[in-house]
Parts: sequence; structure tokens; C-alpha cells
Amino acid sequence: MCRDSAERVHRFHRFRRRVEDALLNCCVCLGADALSQLCTVLAAAGAQWQVVEGLLFSVAAIGLELVTLSDAAQRGRVLSCVGELLSGYIFAKKLPDHVLVSSAALLVVASYAKCVGQSAPLVPQEDCPSRLPCVTMK
Repeated sequence: MCRDSAERVHRFHRFRRRVEDALLNCCVCLGADALSQLCTVLAAAGAQWQVVEGLLFSVAAIGLELVTLSDAAQRGRVLSCVGELLSGYIFAKKLPDHVLVSSAALLVVASYAKCVGQSAPLVPQEDCPSRLPCVTMK
């Protein structure tokens, strides 16, 4: 039983790596629109934790590609979408209460940390959790 369970977990992780590779390929073609589309789907996802976790995984997977965009307009769209995602969902605690959703949300924050650090405040100070100082430009 344990061996079967470990094999299923291994297959799932291999599948996730293939999905991540496919998302990165899409991101190269779509640019900032890839993130915008994922955020739109996330807004309509509802409360099923599996769907939300999968979408957050997808958003995190393309994060490292999107933060390298050199086009100012595309970068602005990414920053806008990330700001809304952080303030409207992650910090507002509007995500389903599940450990895997929380882990995926942390991956999103980690993936876009470089973007957040290089921009004006993405999250209005009043939306920040009391123990989490918002990032501001100096």
C-alpha cells in the first residue's frame, strides 16, 4: 500500500513538472496575457481547493519567466495582476482554507518577489496584514 501511494505521488510530481514546462512555453508566446488569463480564471474558480491550488501553482510556475519581461507595458500588466492577486486574494484570505492552497499561495509570493521588490507598492498599506510590512520603493 505504501509503495503504491509513493508511486502515485511520484507520478503526480512528474506530471506537475510537465505542466510547468508547458506553461512556460505558453508564457513565452503569450507574455503578460498568460498571467492575466490565469487571474481571470482564478477569480471565477469558486471554493474548490483543488482548482484554486492548481491555478495558484500555474501562476507561480510562470512567475520566474514573467519577471524577466523587458517590455514596460507587459511588465506593468504583470505588476497590476500580481498586485490584485496579492491584495484581493492572498492577503485578503479569500482562498479556500487548505494546506496545499496555502503552500501554492506562498509559491506565488516567492515567484513574484523580484517583481514586487522593483515596483511601487503593489498592495495598499491598508490591505496589508498587520504583521507583514508592504514592500515600498525607496
